Amino acid sequence: MRKKNYENNPIAEFSYQTVQDLPVPGLKRYESDEDTAHMRDYWGDEFRDEGDFPSQDHDGTSHKGAYWTTAEDKFTLRVSQGRMMRKYIDFSVDPCEDFYQFACGNWQRHNPIPRDKAVFNTFEMLRESLDLILKDLLEEPIEVPLGNNEMEVWKTNAIAKAKNFYKSCMDHDILEARGERPLLLLLQQLGGWPVLEPNWDSERFDWLLLMAQLRLYNNDILISQWVGPDIKNSDHYIIQFDQTTLGLQSKDFFLEPEHEEFVQAYLRYIIDVACLMGAPSERAISHAEEIVAFETELAKITTSQESRRDTSDSFSKLTLREFQEKVPGIDWTRYLQLVLGRRIRPSEPVIVFDFKYFLGLAELLEGADTRTLADYFLWRFVSHRANNLDYRFEVAKQRFYRVITGQREVPPRWKGCVDHVNSHMGMATGAMFVRRHFDENSKNDTLHMTMDIMGSFENIMEKIEWIDDATKRLASEKADAMGLKIGYPSYILRSEELNLRYKEITIDPTDYFGNSLNVLQCLAYSDLHKLGMPVNKTTWSAAPAFVNAYYSRNKNQIMFPAGILQPPFYHRNFPRCLNYGGIGVVIGHEITHAFDDMGRLFDKDGNLNGWWSDEAVERFTEHAQCLIDQYSQYVDAEASMQLDGTNTQGENIADNGGIKQAFKEVALRVSHSSLMSSDRMKPRSGDWAVTINFLFETPITSLSIGSSAYQEWLEANQGEDETLPGIQATPYQLFFLNFAQVWCGTTTPQLAKTKLKTAVHSPGRFRPPRWSSSYSSSSMDIGEHAKHHFVSVEIRKRRIKKIAGEDSNPINSRAKNCPQATAEHVFIGVVRAEGLEASTSRIKRIQTPPDESPSSPPHPFGPSNPPVKR
Repeated sequence: MRKKNYENNPIAEFSYQTVQDLPVPGLKRYESDEDTAHMRDYWGDEFRDEGDFPSQDHDGTSHKGAYWTTAEDKFTLRVSQGRMMRKYIDFSVDPCEDFYQFACGNWQRHNPIPRDKAVFNTFEMLRESLDLILKDLLEEPIEVPLGNNEMEVWKTNAIAKAKNFYKSCMDHDILEARGERPLLLLLQQLGGWPVLEPNWDSERFDWLLLMAQLRLYNNDILISQWVGPDIKNSDHYIIQFDQTTLGLQSKDFFLEPEHEEFVQAYLRYIIDVACLMGAPSERAISHAEEIVAFETELAKITTSQESRRDTSDSFSKLTLREFQEKVPGIDWTRYLQLVLGRRIRPSEPVIVFDFKYFLGLAELLEGADTRTLADYFLWRFVSHRANNLDYRFEVAKQRFYRVITGQREVPPRWKGCVDHVNSHMGMATGAMFVRRHFDENSKNDTLHMTMDIMGSFENIMEKIEWIDDATKRLASEKADAMGLKIGYPSYILRSEELNLRYKEITIDPTDYFGNSLNVLQCLAYSDLHKLGMPVNKTTWSAAPAFVNAYYSRNKNQIMFPAGILQPPFYHRNFPRCLNYGGIGVVIGHEITHAFDDMGRLFDKDGNLNGWWSDEAVERFTEHAQCLIDQYSQYVDAEASMQLDGTNTQGENIADNGGIKQAFKEVALRVSHSSLMSSDRMKPRSGDWAVTINFLFETPITSLSIGSSAYQEWLEANQGEDETLPGIQATPYQLFFLNFAQVWCGTTTPQLAKTKLKTAVHSPGRFRPPRWSSSYSSSSMDIGEHAKHHFVSVEIRKRRIKKIAGEDSNPINSRAKNCPQATAEHVFIGVVRAEGLEASTSRIKRIQTPPDESPSSPPHPFGPSNPPVKR
């Protein structure tokens, strides 16, 4: 997930389930008021919401432009992509021992982590490319049609507002001249920040009023409150409450002694900001210590992420009167009337998540010192608003980030400004991007791919034996009802409709601080005043110019913004094996979220509803536990920590299955002759393309969906050229190679540790599935297509014998304790000859090319002869 804590609003409204986390979990690339609705997205889909290093490899291969509307012909494009993929491969590594290291071993040599980032991976590379394009678009002069008044265009035109918002953010001279004064004035209007005012009057302090005032700037402090779809009746909006985020990304960072370095860095950050705002050093230190002490107590009553995965256990629906009776220490009616600006009936229904948190919060507030409470509220607000001030505050934040993430330098100003504008006016920036850079054919092509992948999913689901027929029928209905959003919403290309979306936002090109406040207030108003309105499930939640993909549980909808439809995920002139191994697996990943440990709790209409049979739930829980156990054994070398199999289980389920759905069907039918014909890439000497029929035992997952759809496509398009110049590999090898290289990347040790504590996705090197410990022998795709990491040559030999009928002994005792879903499945695998001489004559007879000997295999995927243009 590039999981970004955007403000809760219809302009930047994301779903929780994504394909990749934020580079810095909980630390935004450009922070704003992203506390708002951090948890609301966890339960539903109403989501709120790095010196310069050139985006260029050492060999000069630039990523700017990223092929969206490339003029290159198909052959030139494929040569370029083959060169790119090949240079990341580490040919010294046996792909059958560590396929990720084989596929990505040279990534870091070509792509060292830039000094202004803490992680650099495929997603970040594409975001860098996209951000450069958005920068160019935002810096272009505002077009004023002949006969129109410039000021009127500024007031009404959405594109002009986005460009002026960016211009105000980039105006270094004005920002430096004004310094901290805009924020000081605002703090005085809010009653004053005690750390800055020695004569601060506690008698006049009304913490509930302050909390409501900050909510109107789209900040959630102490509580997260929003108006979103009722998760049991998703056609209607309802008031909802949840615990909110902390200043550090995990409660454990406050409570566990091994993270004391993080706490001290956070304390130093508070002191630095307070001093920059004018506080004397001694006063800043004492107040900062009180803030951290209070937040530590807050962390103690906060529920951990792992404990919140079952929505049913955390969900309570009751009236406002009942909520007030159960938690009397907080005047909920007054709070709601302050933020909504109208009377609220005691009978108004509300939803509360983590009820225990609110009981603990009321008790904590009862004994809290009023000055400390005011300090904490306004510190959390200041920490966001400082982003709209001058460079000194960026330096202070960078010192904090260096400890938490390992980021070594302040990013250039333009990066933060692009991100801020794109986060808050994403449909306007998206319109500019789509008009200039997006290939419309990509949208239609991806639509057809998605429909194929959806069909593969249903075929796989139908063959799973442990799911009863009634549950299968309901699962099929949910898949059929799933909404699909690809590229962008059409209305953004119609100026009048786009302008209407941003009608209430006023932008002054000389007032960045004021612009940010205006945008936040508009977003908060839009969110809060949905109460009483019907939910429109056809609206777009994701802005187009983002590199990610999303699944919304409340809407039962998958979204693939235009920003992700680029290499290595997709290009319409790529061999189809790359597209299915890239965006195909991502599509399968998002589809799978509808049926993972959280998605399965929601029905086809997006309502929390237990529609699985008890037996299916029990079997699913067994399979999921196996995956939890498997991933919990992995150790991330960058962080020297074990993975959290519980917190990442939903994403691991999705990762393990998307490739199956993108690849499956064709191996059942592709003939030996079609593989070996003269116009296709042949397996090299000693490589045997092994066609194996077996029972594939796994829950529905994204890897399975992607593989299935690609196989079906290849069967129907056997005349297509599925080769890549420069890489001597079969289409199936290319499919898996691209899938693995999607996850190439490097992370600093500091950020790796942070993400293992907070992220819902496993680190990149663990994203390509590891099928050794949790699957039975029949679930292994023989040899190099699965690229499993921990299976010995002897085990691989026995698996081949077993499938060929020569060996009936179980080979994986652990797998016997982890029963899996059974579905008939076919893979075509490439088995290297080394150590496999004992393979049966049946396999040799089927697959060994008549003109080649299997005695001396070269390394898989190369080297190859120079490409010849056909």
